[in-house]
Amino acid sequence: MAELKDLWIEFPPSNSPDVVGYKLYIEPGIMGATYDSQSYGLGTTTNVNVIDYVDDPGFYSLGITAVDEVSNESEMSKVVVEVELKEAGMGRVKTVTLSFEPSLSPDVVGYVLYMEEAPTTVTYESDSFNLGDSTSVVIADIPNMGTLDGHYNFGVTAVDDTGNESDMSLISNVKIDLVPPFGPTNPKIDRT
Repeated sequence: MAELKDLWIEFPPSNSPDVVGYKLYIEPGIMGATYDSQSYGLGTTTNVNVIDYVDDPGFYSLGITAVDEVSNESEMSKVVVEVELKEAGMGRVKTVTLSFEPSLSPDVVGYVLYMEEAPTTVTYESDSFNLGDSTSVVIADIPNMGTLDGHYNFGVTAVDDTGNESDMSLISNVKIDLVPPFGPTNPKIDRT
């Protein structure tokens, strides 16, 4: 059976002094959870991993209520989420490392990596990652970059001790595939 990717939902605690716990409602699909949906008592926790309550990937409508000491429930806060198959940590992917020559300027204290999905041009407003003084980075180690699959544009800048950034050195239309394929299913041995 395929594993599901963790999906944590966190919600702020109720300000009401009568609240003794919370309740989670789950409804498959996107039509919205109701008080008739499958429900689970959460105790006093204000965060929950959705995959502890579902078995299959897909869209789910969630509802959270606060519960007081006589089991009255608050109005339901609702959200729709997508539960995905777990990919990170499964299979094996090639390591993709981006590296560059260091700046020759003596006052450089670090570097910044910028990226965009191709064909979008990389600018100083693109998603960025501070590299510190490193002149290389494993792409999968950058937060939220571990499941890239497509063509990407990268830019690197040098930063001096007052925060000024250099012109951007660009590398364009790089094929990155950090998603392993699904494995074969239902292996069997036939004896004849």
